[in-house]
Amino acid sequence: MKHLIIVKSTPEVDPHAFALAAENHFRDIVKIPGVHDVRVIEGIREHENRYHFIIEIDMDKEALPAYNESKCHHDWKENYSSWIEKKAIFDYE
Repeated sequence: MKHLIIVKSTPEVDPHAFALAAENHFRDIVKIPGVHDVRVIEGIREHENRYHFIIEIDMDKEALPAYNESKCHHDWKENYSSWIEKKAIFDYE
């Protein structure tokens, strides 16, 4: 399955720098059994109402609970939530 975290940064945060920080933060998530790959995809921001980047995590559906309980996931929420204006989570197979 794909687990997408779609992010719009706050106005005072540089979206490109945030995307790079997210990429660095999530790079070791593949150490969780059943998590296969992670990539950060930056958007083309031509309008105010656009999101800035997507974190795409490829994992087995059964790995989602381990991901949700992981230190990486909790650290993401604790350390970067103030940088996020809006986010959406979308899972699909």
